[in-house]
Amino acid sequence: MSYSLRNTLILLVLVVIVFASGEYSLSSRFKTRLSGIELLKTEKKSDLDRLRSYNKNYDEIEFQMRNARAVWVSHPKHLKNFENSVVSFDYFNTLASRQDSRMNFDFRKINAEVETKNGINSNLYNLTGEARFVNLFRFIWKLENFEPLYTIEELEIEPVSGNSGIANKNENYVHYYLTIRGYSVEQDGIEFQLPQSVKNVNRLIFNPFNALVQKNIPPNKDNLLNADRAVLLGISASKAILMDASGKSWTLRPGDKVYLGSLTEIDARNRTAEFTLNVGGFLKKIVVKMKFKNN
Repeated sequence: MSYSLRNTLILLVLVVIVFASGEYSLSSRFKTRLSGIELLKTEKKSDLDRLRSYNKNYDEIEFQMRNARAVWVSHPKHLKNFENSVVSFDYFNTLASRQDSRMNFDFRKINAEVETKNGINSNLYNLTGEARFVNLFRFIWKLENFEPLYTIEELEIEPVSGNSGIANKNENYVHYYLTIRGYSVEQDGIEFQLPQSVKNVNRLIFNPFNALVQKNIPPNKDNLLNADRAVLLGISASKAILMDASGKSWTLRPGDKVYLGSLTEIDARNRTAEFTLNVGGFLKKIVVKMKFKNN
């Protein structure tokens, strides 16, 4: 065996010995640490997958939240901090004393104690009496659309018989039994959660005694936005900015009136505003989409 070959073999054996010693040292010394790192890697991968699933649904959840907030902000109802039989009787009597919803009623509180559910207090009341049907309709409509929060729990109506003593039998009088629930909350700080754009409704949006189909379309006396000719300039979760045919800009929220109807929905994600119009008794939906120069 030559001298150089012998030295090469010796060097190779030494390298193998060093490598084996190092491998054994690393495996014995860092085995526990490597196992911990592998476990941590698995946990981090699981966390990453979970965060990716959250991110995938984030846009949709944020869009739903903005729409829900816009509806809440524009909602006309107001949850009072205090409500009892005295407050409710005064409110019912005020509505029943108005000319277009005038009626007499007997008032009774049903529940002895205030009912509480999810932090909301409520009382139940019973109103009975006789009234013109149209006045009863307007009274109920005002309860449902005016600012204070009341709900109709039960309603029974019967035609008044001919022996009731009513002078004018052509007025369509009915005997009614009406159960109403009033709500309030006494939590501190709740005022900051109330709708900021509370709107008082001044007139009925629907009269059941009018013909459903109208021969003539009413003129735009109030100079409202004509949705048929509107252009959508900007949009957010709670409002839309539009321009009419004359170049005038309008900022509207869901529920705001336009000519022959109102703005019913804002879709910030798809950049559209939907209007519902009553054209001579026929409901018509118009969707105005924001347009860009490259479209």
